[in-house]
Amino acid sequence: MNFKQQDILERFFKEETTWFPDHFGLDMAGYLVLGIAALGLMFPFQVWEQEKTYLFFFYFELIGLYLLMQRYYVIRQDGKQTALAEVIRFLPVERKELAYYRLKKLLKICLWLTGITMLCQVFFAAVAMHTFSPVNILAPLTLCFIAPMLLLGLACLYRK
Repeated sequence: MNFKQQDILERFFKEETTWFPDHFGLDMAGYLVLGIAALGLMFPFQVWEQEKTYLFFFYFELIGLYLLMQRYYVIRQDGKQTALAEVIRFLPVERKELAYYRLKKLLKICLWLTGITMLCQVFFAAVAMHTFSPVNILAPLTLCFIAPMLLLGLACLYRK
């Protein structure tokens, strides 16, 4: 990891948010969809014992994360969308550093989401249902961290 290149990318994205109109729309839609998914995944899995409803919320989570990560892939210039790799090719940044930067942003969001849903699962299971199961820790870890990092993390590494 080259810290100088990571700093260049950080400054680039900070400056781009001032004039990138799609940034606000994608972030708003992403956080809205991710919020709906987080609310569903906060319920203890003992509630969904026989149903597969939590998969619906997992799909919502993936869509929300995808929308949030879009600003690191596509940028609008002169009214049309351009791949971000084409825009930053003039910056002294390697392609692997951009992939690492995207992965770092995804990791940060997934860690927050995992922590919040795991704490709420354990709390609601203990207080409301007077029970606790290892599933209350493993399910948020799997659905909010491992699966999104595998699915979207691989996309971060291999997408231009």
